[in-house]
Amino acid sequence: MAIGAIQINSADSAPMTPKQASIVEAAAKLFLERGFGAVSMDAIAAEAVVSKRTVYSYYQNKETLFGDVMCLCCEENGGQEGCPLMSEDLITNVLPSEMLQKSGEHVLKIITNPQVLEMFRVVMSEAGRFPDLGKTFYEFGPGWIINQMADYLDGLVAAGKIEIGDTQAAARKFFGMVTFPIQMELMLGIEQAVSEERIAEISRSAVKTFAAAYGLK
Repeated sequence: MAIGAIQINSADSAPMTPKQASIVEAAAKLFLERGFGAVSMDAIAAEAVVSKRTVYSYYQNKETLFGDVMCLCCEENGGQEGCPLMSEDLITNVLPSEMLQKSGEHVLKIITNPQVLEMFRVVMSEAGRFPDLGKTFYEFGPGWIINQMADYLDGLVAAGKIEIGDTQAAARKFFGMVTFPIQMELMLGIEQAVSEERIAEISRSAVKTFAAAYGLK
């Protein structure tokens, strides 16, 4: 994982310092190798070649550090900045079916990425003992994209292009239809790779069902 001079923490307006970047990269490496619970702040400091005091000067605990690890993982895999729903003038410039298709493909490309899969496995195995870990993962991943889709659907409703009473629920249903056909198989290692053609077809099927259910115009 390589960071460079990019802004990772959405709550912090400043880009990372080189030391902070090395801490996040070290934490990401160790979390993926050993799991969240087995990694200490001492181990992260040693891997980053900094003092433990330096680590704590940036992060009060592993949970807050994991937040930046998640941001890094999302950015490296096209997460928020690469999301089609972040484009300008979506309602007027892009057909709803096209935007849904692109959004579905975007999510599928993320969840089929080996690095994201490994991070997801770490979270799933540790979330019972560390509830904040699951919350952080959800906030930077599924929760974020669901909120973006709900906002987009609100715009379609206002423009009279679709009829939806609960756009949050509709966004969850859409991405559920997108991820269900493949995510479990990937998590269990039954599927090792997914072609771009299959990604497009899964998204297309979800868009078709969604459009029929909500009267997309």
